[in-house]
Amino acid sequence: MLDLTEQFGRDDAGGTSLEYGLIAAGIAVGISMFVVSLGAQLKSTFTEIAGAPPQASSTASFRPARLPDGP
Repeated sequence: MLDLTEQFGRDDAGGTSLEYGLIAAGIAVGISMFVVSLGAQLKSTFTEIAGAPPQASSTASFRPARLPDGP
């Protein structure tokens, strides 16, 4: 039984998959933090745009230039 315990303690076959899992978890946390902060910025931007008064259209009072009479 002691030999089996020593053999189990020296076995590191699953170590790399655990490390990759921790790296993937760290990347996922970083991406989620970025998305949350980006979402807050977008929300404030769209709220600001929605509350702004509409601007007058420059084409509303457009009058074409008068063409000179032909030769």
